Amino acid sequence: MARTRKAIQTLELYKYDVLVEDRSTRSEYFKISQFDGYFYGGRNAFLVAGTGVLRPGSSILVEILNKNGTTVYSVPVKDFVEGNSRLIQVEVYEDTPIGPGKIVILGCADVLLDGSPVPDEWKNKFNVRWVGDVTISPRIENKTPIRFTRDPQIEATEKFYAKPSSSIFSQSIQVPLDINLNTKFYNIFPNGYVLKVPATNINDRFYTKYLGGRITGSIKFNGSNGSETASIDLPIDRIYNRTTAESVGSLIYTDKKTLIKSGFLSSSGQYQTQIEPFGNIGVTSSIVLEYNELLTISTGSNISFAEIRLTDLSTISGEVYKARFSYKSSTSPSNYAVIGDAQLTVLELLAVDSGSSAVSTGEFRNVVLNDYWYAATMSIARDDINPTVPAYYYSSSLVSSTIPLDQCCIELLDAINATPPVSASGEFKDNVQSYFIGTKDSTSVRLFPRSEYTLAFEALVTAASSSIKWSGPDTTLEVYLIPATNSNTKLLDTNPKGQLLGSIRPTTNFLKQNFETVEFNFTPRIISPGEFNIRFVVYGAFWNFANISVKPAVEPFFSPDEVTLLLPNNFRSEDLVTLKAEYLDINNNSIGVETLANPVYFTGSREYVLRSGDTITGDLEVVGEISASSYIVPVAIEPAAITATSANSIVNFDVLSTSVLYYTANAAGNWTLNVRGDMSTTLDSIMQNGETRTVTFLVTNGTTPYYQTAFQIDGSSIVPKWQGATPPGAGSANSVDIYTFSIIKTAPTTFSVFGSKVQFA
Repeated sequence: MARTRKAIQTLELYKYDVLVEDRSTRSEYFKISQFDGYFYGGRNAFLVAGTGVLRPGSSILVEILNKNGTTVYSVPVKDFVEGNSRLIQVEVYEDTPIGPGKIVILGCADVLLDGSPVPDEWKNKFNVRWVGDVTISPRIENKTPIRFTRDPQIEATEKFYAKPSSSIFSQSIQVPLDINLNTKFYNIFPNGYVLKVPATNINDRFYTKYLGGRITGSIKFNGSNGSETASIDLPIDRIYNRTTAESVGSLIYTDKKTLIKSGFLSSSGQYQTQIEPFGNIGVTSSIVLEYNELLTISTGSNISFAEIRLTDLSTISGEVYKARFSYKSSTSPSNYAVIGDAQLTVLELLAVDSGSSAVSTGEFRNVVLNDYWYAATMSIARDDINPTVPAYYYSSSLVSSTIPLDQCCIELLDAINATPPVSASGEFKDNVQSYFIGTKDSTSVRLFPRSEYTLAFEALVTAASSSIKWSGPDTTLEVYLIPATNSNTKLLDTNPKGQLLGSIRPTTNFLKQNFETVEFNFTPRIISPGEFNIRFVVYGAFWNFANISVKPAVEPFFSPDEVTLLLPNNFRSEDLVTLKAEYLDINNNSIGVETLANPVYFTGSREYVLRSGDTITGDLEVVGEISASSYIVPVAIEPAAITATSANSIVNFDVLSTSVLYYTANAAGNWTLNVRGDMSTTLDSIMQNGETRTVTFLVTNGTTPYYQTAFQIDGSSIVPKWQGATPPGAGSANSVDIYTFSIIKTAPTTFSVFGSKVQFA
């Protein structure tokens, strides 16, 4: 999800004819300050001003060159003056060549250093040049003082996610992964690697779940001077995007103490490649990425979180590394108490809360398509000057007939497609000239002005479907941003189809073309935050889409324009709270900028609280000391109903008395689970729209296993959406099967149910 990179025209200032070559280490004609001789990865800046010999009000030209003599992006910051100095911003990207560079500055002098005037033929011209040395180190953390472009903003809301009643780590999962690595430095010392997945291998990706994992394996180098071997154990400390991650603190040394600086490591096999410091060498390697996945069983006890969104984090210089959060009661004159520090995290925006976590609605593995996406036809062509867009283009609730959405794993893994009827001649029927696939309001994304975002997706287009070959004139795909129906913010765009984010088109005479990773960077044309939807507009051929993502744009070593963080609310309940954010540099020092959120009322975690006079029956183990004055003790209690009953036929689950039901006797047959309030109370009557309940049913099976075949709420059948997209087809012999259902009430007597089954033996 790379940011839009900046570039400037090459000035070639070193070629100008000048009267004076200022060869001093520290210029005598230009005053350079806040410059330590280095440019680091990210945004750098330094101050430059003229001395008394330069012509007042004259221009100064600045150009930065890398070791190859190529111009590095630099620009004077508009309207930013410190004293009589101008601030020059310099952006260094991860692929900027490492090594010695040059700063070239030209100015117009009225007099020379000895006080004599410049010759007439050199007056009012760029007549003095200074060339200074700089070391460009794109993989060293940025130490430039942080200056924000504008004051950061903060939004805070309370979120609830289900608390697991128990959790186990599954066995370590191993993923073969090809890796390119380059040494990462701290100051001048190597202290880790930047890890990149080869762009040619679309099956290799970094995912959030890999964070905290390790790349392990072995490698052998066979050269003219013999062989060397090395063991690999690199932690995954930071993931920038699908292709780039970072490992800090571990280096690869061979058995002969050779430090591996860079090169390609294959998941398995023998091959010839460039490995530094060996050069081109024969390699044998076996590399895997190991990580653990946490399996949880939810009991329905909701835990309070503070969801915080920080925006306007773009800097003029320097990069923000962490945010420090504090809170205070808005209704009392108390001081702020520190919650803790958090690294800046970019999260998927095209996602919805599932009750226990956020589910990406653009990854079509465990998503019910029609809940979040829809498709419909249009009678507009791409080149229409003033197209009349149908009302249902803006709202799925207005469409009378949709095109069915299909999920396909043949042409493109975990993809969706939708195609209007096509005539035998290979064109759309019934005056249809285009169609679109778009998000519903249920999965709209909240966007902010000035933030840069990346829409990413994979696409595959074919010229034929079944026996019909497309013959229409246009095969273009366009992607648009439109306001959601519940958004108060409008786009500052006159195009009726919305803000065009980008377009792609297959080559002439194509039969099948794969667009592996398409990325469109955009800044929404808005003046205030709002909710927005995506529209994929197709003008011809047969398109499939997968892995659709909307995130704030990121670039290694650059802090993003905005971040979203989830902080467990262990600080306040039943209180109006003000949250404060401070911003930290690479050394964990606050830069002195604070941002306050509007007060938010926090309900707190929905757990049982033992107060004076309450009674707990059974055994209670208390770890630690409780003082005599402690009269309020928070105790998380999960009500469980344990009964020596055999599952068979209809099993009634009464949520008013329990959230966990355990049948300890062996099941006697397949059953239907009916969830209700109790015998005389419906579940519908005790749940509000938008609320979530989670129930857990533990079933004991003997040598003859049985399983759940149907699900009901208040006696009415509902088909759950199952983890892995496949409902259980059998029970587990001599085991306890645990069925967990998250129930979301979406409207009166209307529920979405998400189920899972886990075997314990």
